[in-house]
Amino acid sequence: MILLNFSPESLKGSTARFVMVVDDPSDCGGRKEIWPVREEHGWYIGRVVDLFGHHWEIGRSLPR
Repeated sequence: MILLNFSPESLKGSTARFVMVVDDPSDCGGRKEIWPVREEHGWYIGRVVDLFGHHWEIGRSLPR
């Protein structure tokens, strides 16, 4: 059996969407920012990319 693992770059995009809920989305912790944190659809959210090319949305829901 041959197992193949593909990076998001080799597929020309990601195969999944991840949202990491954190207290302070503005603190990217040195990760490369794809789009800045902003208010959107009831969330304070932004997007970063990790060392393996996976994109993460980092945010928290806004109080209603």
